[in-house]
Amino acid sequence: NCCRRRSEKTLIYNYISSNDAPLTWDKYLDAAQKFSEKYQLKHSSRTITLIKNNILFNFCSRLAHTLSVALVNGTNDIDKQRIRRIYNKFHHTMNTIGYWGVNEWTYTNDNVHAMWYNLDKRDKRLFNFDMQGFNWPNYLDGHCKGILTYLFKEDLNILEVKNRAKI
Repeated sequence: NCCRRRSEKTLIYNYISSNDAPLTWDKYLDAAQKFSEKYQLKHSSRTITLIKNNILFNFCSRLAHTLSVALVNGTNDIDKQRIRRIYNKFHHTMNTIGYWGVNEWTYTNDNVHAMWYNLDKRDKRLFNFDMQGFNWPNYLDGHCKGILTYLFKEDLNILEVKNRAKI
């Protein structure tokens, strides 16, 4: 059985985009751009901009975000604090995942395939982790909705009504 420890070496199970359901960085960014147009934030007029140079990125994002908070006219201090918290979360996230996002990584999912092929039909239905035919656009749509709902506290019902009105 592939799941039993055969030696002191620990088996690694990478659950990744692969030949079974490829997702490239370009496809991910294209989907992100489409979803940013589909679900627009209430208080945002910006689009996604990618800057590969880390120093330039940090300078531009800090400058733009600091200025936008400082220049918010007609809003109270609570709104400014909320925007500042969102930007701080953004910067923390970018600093955390930046290393992984700008480098190229090669993974294999051979152990996942071996485990999948050793499962019986009942277990395959119960633990459906086969990536073949995985619907990335559907998954990414839910991913973006989750970010908007739980990170930005947006009301998706209002966003979806606005989108239907545009059609």
